[in-house]
Amino acid sequence: MEILAPYLPWLIPPLLGALIGYVTNHIAIRMLFRPLRPWHLLGWRVPLTPGIIPARRTELARKMGAMVGDHLLTPTDLATALDRPDVRAALEQTIARQLDQLLAQPLGPAARLLPAEFQPRIAALLDLLRLRLARGLLRASRRPALQRQLRQLCQQGLDQLAHQRLDQLLPPQRYHRLRDQLLQRLVPLLGRRVSRQLLTSWLLPRLQQTLTSDHSLRQTLPALAPLLHQLLPQLTPQLGMTLATLLRQQDTQQLLNSRAREALDGFIDSIDGLRNLVAMLFSGDALYAHLPRLLEQQTQRLAGWLDSPAGQDALSSRLLPLLDALLDCPLRQLSSGLSEKQLRRLLQRLLGQLLRQPELQRQLSHLLDRLYHQQRHRTLAGLLPTATSRSEAAELLARTLLRLLRERAVLHQLDRGLSRLLHDLLYRRPIGRLDALLPSDARAQLNAVLYQRLRGLLQQEIPPLAQRLDICRLVEDKINGLDILQVEGLLLGIMKEQFRYINLFGALLGFLLGLLNLLLLA
Repeated sequence: MEILAPYLPWLIPPLLGALIGYVTNHIAIRMLFRPLRPWHLLGWRVPLTPGIIPARRTELARKMGAMVGDHLLTPTDLATALDRPDVRAALEQTIARQLDQLLAQPLGPAARLLPAEFQPRIAALLDLLRLRLARGLLRASRRPALQRQLRQLCQQGLDQLAHQRLDQLLPPQRYHRLRDQLLQRLVPLLGRRVSRQLLTSWLLPRLQQTLTSDHSLRQTLPALAPLLHQLLPQLTPQLGMTLATLLRQQDTQQLLNSRAREALDGFIDSIDGLRNLVAMLFSGDALYAHLPRLLEQQTQRLAGWLDSPAGQDALSSRLLPLLDALLDCPLRQLSSGLSEKQLRRLLQRLLGQLLRQPELQRQLSHLLDRLYHQQRHRTLAGLLPTATSRSEAAELLARTLLRLLRERAVLHQLDRGLSRLLHDLLYRRPIGRLDALLPSDARAQLNAVLYQRLRGLLQQEIPPLAQRLDICRLVEDKINGLDILQVEGLLLGIMKEQFRYINLFGALLGFLLGLLNLLLLA
């Protein structure tokens, strides 16, 4: 101390000035935040209470909100920040991660992915879709353009398949499955009136063209003559038994008796004086009384002969020349007495009887099987050798499809099938994992597309969204909602280092002022 005593007059004023400057600045900084509430003395508010920050907290919050919203975090800055490499990389990684999670997740049926409250809307949407499709099909079936398009499609399909064999187009297993499905649906439709009309309209012009030719039945259908010659001996016993049974019936006996009596009366009346002679020889109806017994004896003898092998052989030998004459007769001569109306009526009656047979499905199945085995090694071009034949087949197929589309039953079946298909797709069939359906290059393209769409959406929507959010107001409300001690801690945390330098700077100024005071006194 004795050593420092000579220097104390020179050290104390600068050090005291430094202490005063440090303490003064520290108190001034503390007065920014303290006191938190106003002080009163004898009813008067003490000046500078509360501190500047608590007293002007609302204005501070408004200024800070304006600074953040108008200068630090503008909508344009937010949109521009999307082009920064780090932001772009983060967005791409987020999209890729979320997409991988979505694609790797096994998904159930499509309808189950939506909330339960949407299920009635989905059902109503399906009903509306089915109704519109049915109406659209019905309207389209009445337009000529659809018939032309169907004909072109059928023609193109037949031309493309022309050089393939039938067993290549329809392997045996597929043929049998298709045959059963076709007959199950076709046989009920064939019994409808529209089917008979369609078949009649298609067969009638071809039958008329055939019947107006000079060719015989043997020339038109070469395979028919051997078949009939083969069937005639087999059918003759049945035919003989049928005739014998017919002759033994009481109705036949009465009819023959009536016809024989008329013939006998006609013969007697045709010769002058013969009736008087018969009247003298036979009293009353004695002559006619012998007719039933005589006819019964002859018919029984004839029926027995028809039942015998000799009678059946004789019947067959008599029918063969008649059959050959019928086969060799020109078709023009056979149909000379038939008008178009009669021919149409006959054709409709035959088709009606044929299509109403109980065993129609089995007969059609045997017929299709025989045709398939006979023609399975031929190509479609061999089955339809000319372009005209394929064109006619395409025309028939198109017209058949149009007729079916206009049928209420077919539309009902289509509606039911479409309903089952949509219900199966939406409610029963699970989607599965989507990554199994997407190749790696498609996934990369999808990532790029999603990033571009998201970036464009954010750049377009962030500015108006930021304006609607009102960042200035958000910051102001947030600051006003904080406790004053939290605001103090926030500001001190930001400016603590600066406040320390301010205190040190005050100490430096006090030290310099104390030193200046010594110099002036000296």
